[in-house]
Amino acid sequence: MKALISPDEPVYNYATPPMQIGVRIAETAAQDFPVAPPLYWVDCADDVDATTYYYDGANCVVKPTPPVQEYALISPNDKIYDNTYTPPVLLGFRVVAVSTAQNTPPAPLYWVKCPNNVTPTGYYYDGNGGFAVLPAGA
Repeated sequence: MKALISPDEPVYNYATPPMQIGVRIAETAAQDFPVAPPLYWVDCADDVDATTYYYDGANCVVKPTPPVQEYALISPNDKIYDNTYTPPVLLGFRVVAVSTAQNTPPAPLYWVKCPNNVTPTGYYYDGNGGFAVLPAGA
């Protein structure tokens, strides 16, 4: 089997920060055929396919699985306060739910992207794109 390599199309891992780990396999075929540079052919295993593999410069490798984006459902009417101050200081808003899919919530609830470790019972939303651990007693 042959893999057609597209060196101008990078493939990245999903760590932070993202790093290029190889280049895209544009196509696989039993027999190579003439292609325009910069494309080129390499030998590969019979089970390699262009949708699930990339080329790392030496081998055809299975692509890493992208992380699933999680979303937090925010309740702006359910406020979190730091009660150690007088008067209490507004910290943010309650996370009602966390999901990988977004439905249309009833107003005034809304979805925001969140890190995968956020949970409704352990975090609040600060209103500016950040999440923090709920203070004791919140």
